Amino acid sequence: MVLFGGSISLGSKHQVIIDFGLSDGKRRVVPAGLRERLELRDYEEIPELEIQTELNTGFYLGVSYTFY
Repeated sequence: MVLFGGSISLGSKHQVIIDFGLSDGKRRVVPAGLRERLELRDYEEIPELEIQTELNTGFYLGVSYTFY
């Protein structure tokens, strides 16, 4: 996962920090047709699947406060 963004610090001693930006990462995907076939069967062991990945992007916001 990769985070892109910035930070803002507020207060006379930088007591409040706000982080924000975009997060990017890859996740594994099981295609819908294959997922349906897998759910209909009983397995003795975990089946091998072709690994298909897609980029998953989102936003993040973090707020921190420092007590002195």
